Amino acid sequence: MKLPRIFLLAALLGTSSLALADGGGDITFARMEQARLQTMQAWKATQVADARQYQYGMKLDIAEVVAVTPLSTACGVVPMQMRYLDSRGDLQAIEYRSERVACRTTR
Repeated sequence: MKLPRIFLLAALLGTSSLALADGGGDITFARMEQARLQTMQAWKATQVADARQYQYGMKLDIAEVVAVTPLSTACGVVPMQMRYLDSRGDLQAIEYRSERVACRTTR
């Protein structure tokens, strides 16, 4: 009587694992990859190919700052890039140097 129950239990556990093998993980991963590709394409469309180098006293027409990103992971004075919209709505970019004070050092 115990042997048929063991076989039944083994069969039920085996078929349940096969049913879950092709779950929604692949579908979810495909959707995440699709969203990543769309985001990267949208990001590339907003990139400015040639960023101007900031000079002291330069007149800037900044209506809205889009992004400020460090171009280096180092601590101290590092190059930065700011992307912004001017008063006409054109996307501009400027590079400058700034000190990173909130960075981690490994010792």
